[in-house]
Amino acid sequence: MNLSRLVACLLVCTCALFPPLPAASASIAYPAAPNGPGAGRHLVFLTGDEEYRSEEGLPMLAKILSQRHGFRCTVLFALNPDGTINPDNNRSVPNSEALDSADGIGLGLRFRP
Repeated sequence: MNLSRLVACLLVCTCALFPPLPAASASIAYPAAPNGPGAGRHLVFLTGDEEYRSEEGLPMLAKILSQRHGFRCTVLFALNPDGTINPDNNRSVPNSEALDSADGIGLGLRFRP
């Protein structure tokens, strides 16, 4: 088998085993644990920080607050038009209507206009 056929075969097998990932969700929602000091309260976290990577850290914080302290948490991400998370995009934070029901807001933003 020549090299070009081997490469083509490997490429086809790789694409079949690892299909492309769907675009990121515009937000993550963590339901509240049954009890805790945050019962009945909703926290919203806005991410969009290109230096401190808030799109990685704030979802972890939100999950801890929901599971251990009973808060309902929503994390919003800065997205590109194609749906990928991009902390450098300072013009887009979709699903901002979640802020309407927020009892508290956590911001991980820098240099926003």
